[in-house]
Amino acid sequence: MAPHRFFVAPELLRRSPIPLEGPLAHQLTRVLRLKPGDRIELLDGSGEVWSVALEQVTPHLCLAREVARYRPVTEPVMPITLYQAISKGHKLDWACQKATELGVSELVPMATARSIGADLRQVGPTKLERLQRIAQEAAEQSGRARVPQVRPPLPLAEALAEAAPGDLALVGALTPEARSLRQVLGQLAAPPAAVRLYIGPEGGMEEAEVEQARAHGVLPISLGPRVLRTETAGIALLAIVAYALGELEPR
Repeated sequence: MAPHRFFVAPELLRRSPIPLEGPLAHQLTRVLRLKPGDRIELLDGSGEVWSVALEQVTPHLCLAREVARYRPVTEPVMPITLYQAISKGHKLDWACQKATELGVSELVPMATARSIGADLRQVGPTKLERLQRIAQEAAEQSGRARVPQVRPPLPLAEALAEAAPGDLALVGALTPEARSLRQVLGQLAAPPAAVRLYIGPEGGMEEAEVEQARAHGVLPISLGPRVLRTETAGIALLAIVAYALGELEPR
């Protein structure tokens, strides 16, 4: 069984022994019921993993000492950003969790004409903090060495402006002119510098928005003959693109 992983503040890993307090100490003792001698892994988001052995275990303070240090190969070779339309309920939470598991580098909530909360107030500081916490927990669970950044929400125009020459930039579209995703990925001549994936809200983007994306060099693509929910579309597109670029191969 793989050891439990936890992201901690970088300054803690410079201390010896390493102090683990507060909610983490409670989780180690009351939830996981670990004992002195048990090993866990600590990460600071730099890409390195500290394998440590617990020396003291109490509900308020645990002390650990470094045993080994290594750098796992779990992060995508190229940065992948998912621009996910703001939606109601917990759909954005779910998309954040699953995108983290699939290797996304950044998640950007995006406001479009048909978005719930198109004025961006739907994703305020409290919601952003929640999404970042979800990303951290998903990164720990899936064995990642970095936590994806959840950025403040952007209006569609600003999100599209981030696409640059050399990027693979795709937008899910329901218009007849949308290209086959299989054909687009099959025609890649070289690995892209970065991947940018844009997903609209329930009902899709308006035709004018799809044209706006095209003007920024973002290719409208189809995700098949069935209409997918917004949170499904983002994860499906991310998984397909990651597979096509070799990001799901064992390393």
